Amino acid sequence: MRNHWAVAAINPVYQTHLLRYHNVVHTPVGDVFTVPGYREHNYLVEINKIFSTNPGFGLVYRNGTITHPVKYHTPKAIVPPAKSLSLEAAAESMVKQIAAGNDKINLLWSGGIDSTFMVNAFLQHCDDRSQLRILYSPWSTYEHPEYLTFVKTNFANIELIDLSGEVYMRTTAWDGCYVSGDGGDESHASIDESFFNQHGYETLHKPWFDFFVNYCNDSDFLEFCQWFFAQSGREIHSVLEARWWFYLSCKYYGQLFQGKWPFWVGTFDNFDPGRLISFFDSSDYLSFIYHNVSAILPDRHYASWRQFLKDYCLKFDHCHNWWATHKKLNSTQLFDYSYKKQALLDRRWLMFLSDGTRIATPSLPFFSDKEFDQHHGRGLQELFNVQPS
Repeated sequence: MRNHWAVAAINPVYQTHLLRYHNVVHTPVGDVFTVPGYREHNYLVEINKIFSTNPGFGLVYRNGTITHPVKYHTPKAIVPPAKSLSLEAAAESMVKQIAAGNDKINLLWSGGIDSTFMVNAFLQHCDDRSQLRILYSPWSTYEHPEYLTFVKTNFANIELIDLSGEVYMRTTAWDGCYVSGDGGDESHASIDESFFNQHGYETLHKPWFDFFVNYCNDSDFLEFCQWFFAQSGREIHSVLEARWWFYLSCKYYGQLFQGKWPFWVGTFDNFDPGRLISFFDSSDYLSFIYHNVSAILPDRHYASWRQFLKDYCLKFDHCHNWWATHKKLNSTQLFDYSYKKQALLDRRWLMFLSDGTRIATPSLPFFSDKEFDQHHGRGLQELFNVQPS
């Protein structure tokens, strides 16, 4: 038995199936779950319930001091930055680090705020723009109709690939690394419009403790929350700051390692997940946002969310209409187009392990106990902190 295994990625579709298979008693709460005996994990689920009526993506405290029912591999803890960087300095440093490898850089552009900021940063600061390749879908141009014209007019040598059409039917893994704006929601408090509409702008600036007491006046829970927010290494006063730390420390990892990314690369043979880079998963960006959380939503209108990123874009691309009207959209179209057609319904991947092993089922869309034993044996029980009875 290889007891060094841990789960690096798990398919959310199968997560509760796997828990049931290993006789782990659990209660689903949206896409997350509570498990008896896992007090701190369950408190994080409670925080998630306060911030969202339907919690999505996995729940993994990436600083590693909370035990979850599943043994997750969390390689990158959050270290409070020793210095503050401006947005401009952080963006330039991030680009220089990625471009230093001299590999082809595939920029996944969705047309939204995070990915447009990312592409603009590369266009400004990548010394050799021939490294750049922009991958997009028709939805990208729906979100940002002006932008491709801007790129084609000013950067004619940059390769542009529409992921629909013929490419949609191919199993193409381009050379180089892939860079996305994934994690932007988590880095910016993930304020979806439903939360904003339900609680209002003023609530975001109220003391988080007062807000929490209205939902759960349990002294042990509130004491845990005080400890949890103190782990940020900075003062957490407002609901906005509390949301920022929770999503950054518990959902960022879940977004990157439990969501679409690993199962997209699963359609490519021998694809190295290390080629996937989140532009926001950077100590440089942390050095900016850590000191500027209060600026995430500068005024009462939801469209102002991450206004500083839109301002950065406007200074460079001069796309005034997008700057003035665009607001956060939840779009998966870019990733849908990036799957090969048959993979859109192919959910065979159960999990990726920390040593690179891929665990899959040949049966679609479900797996049985018999099939699981036949292909993987009971040895995978070591991936669960709760052992089967």
